[in-house]
Amino acid sequence: MAMLLGTLALAAQPPARFSLGDSRERVRQVQGAPDVIERLASLRREVWSYGASTVTFDPRTGYLVEFEDPARRLKVTLAPGSTGRGAATARAGDTASPRPSRTQRHGATRSAAPPLTIGASRADVVRQLGTPWAYTRDAGARHAFLAYGRSIVRLSLDGDTVSGWIVRDSSIRVDARDLAAGEAAMGLRRATPSAGPASAPATLRGSVAWRDDDGDGVVSPGERARVTLAVHNDGPGDARDVRGVLRVESPATGVTVQGTPVATRIASGKDGRFSFRLTADSTQGATELVAVVGATESNGFDLAPSLRLRIPARPAGAPRIVLREVRIDDASRDGRLAPREVADLTVRVANTGSAPTSALRGRLLRGNDLVLAAGARDTFALGAIDAGAVATITVGVFTNTRALDTSLHLELADSAGRLVARLPIHLPVTGRASGVLDVAVAPDSDAPRRHAPRDGDRERDIERDIPPAATRRPDAVAVVLGVERYRRLPDARFAERDAALMRRYAVEALGVNDDVEHLYYRSGADVTTGELHKLFGETGWLARRVSANTDLLVYWAGHGAPDA
Repeated sequence: MAMLLGTLALAAQPPARFSLGDSRERVRQVQGAPDVIERLASLRREVWSYGASTVTFDPRTGYLVEFEDPARRLKVTLAPGSTGRGAATARAGDTASPRPSRTQRHGATRSAAPPLTIGASRADVVRQLGTPWAYTRDAGARHAFLAYGRSIVRLSLDGDTVSGWIVRDSSIRVDARDLAAGEAAMGLRRATPSAGPASAPATLRGSVAWRDDDGDGVVSPGERARVTLAVHNDGPGDARDVRGVLRVESPATGVTVQGTPVATRIASGKDGRFSFRLTADSTQGATELVAVVGATESNGFDLAPSLRLRIPARPAGAPRIVLREVRIDDASRDGRLAPREVADLTVRVANTGSAPTSALRGRLLRGNDLVLAAGARDTFALGAIDAGAVATITVGVFTNTRALDTSLHLELADSAGRLVARLPIHLPVTGRASGVLDVAVAPDSDAPRRHAPRDGDRERDIERDIPPAATRRPDAVAVVLGVERYRRLPDARFAERDAALMRRYAVEALGVNDDVEHLYYRSGADVTTGELHKLFGETGWLARRVSANTDLLVYWAGHGAPDA
């Protein structure tokens, strides 16, 4: 029992270390909240900064893939048995396993440790040298790099075995017979005593080219540019240990340089090439990146003069939210709201600025005659919207019979409540009620009556005591249309009143459901030739609802010439 309680208590402790393959949650538990989080979508990298130290996640999986700890601040470990995502399971007891000492972690090796060899496993490297101060990858070339002091061990990601090294101090130990082979595998060749001093001068000429990721000729925040330096040796002598160098002249911050080209020998009349990667982060605020590119040679025959490169840049600025699209999906499929018609309203907003927004909350401000459908909310969380990205909002809406005040605005605010945007949304509304119906009251009754055109004020029997349907008929569909006034024909008197009465009969006496899926009712100016095409066309409202089992009622009151 005591052992069980001890095990449970150990399991309840927060983790002491994190490693490759761990989630964001575990890193946050161990290391705490980062100082800065940068999401570089084009590079598929999410970088958390703790002072000068960084950890990098793959945003597609959320797992840790790299770390750099020059400040010796990270609580990171690289266990001999940890390999990516399963590392957390392999370190179930890591709270009881101390991290290697600082001396061991960053370069000093035990005297009894055997020298590294090509083909040694990563586990062998970690057992001998401890956790490196940096673990980085070149996913394209399928290589990983472990930094100890000023020396580097390269691993093949395919087999997780040593494939090369660069020895610059005593942090790693390599047999003298294997030293040159490991460095040659990384393109580095040491000068030999037979090389001697230069026998003839080398003359280096250079040219530089660059290309950004999306090829539009402007480096945006989060985008990477590849800079290539081509060097030609015009001199009679060979150029030894030529190294390409790149220095960002401006801006002072917001741009990082990746890639350290290895030294190479350029024979007389031959060429060499060096590549660098410039990345503009989210803080870059300049309209131009200025870099100085050059090359050094071991005997002093450097590229002279160096080359200044100016790259157009898109500065990180304030986000800009605009209304991209408004769409109404209504039952009649005409893209308009009719009174009492329930429809899905879709609003798409876009960030056309050059920087992402903070986490946003939205609110719909509605006119008095616009109503949200059951279950719909007028407040919602949109989250952050990246530059160039689009966010979508969908709610169910309908209007009352009046349908006069259907104004709508979308307000977006940040987490502190500061207004970011207020966007007006125009909703097309059709079929608003209009006109006045004459009524008369009999001397012996308080009940209002419709005016009968031919029989004075006598109420028609047909307008009262409508017989109720014995049952509702879910397979019944009714189309009721009425047009009373015409531009070039005499008025069809009382046609709209008759259509309204037929609608009542369809619902109350015939059992047709009174909703937009079963009853299509239009009158007056809403009945046009275009409306009839949408109603009776091959893919119109009626065709989508009628089947072999449908009971169909079509009623028309008017002259039959809606555009006359």
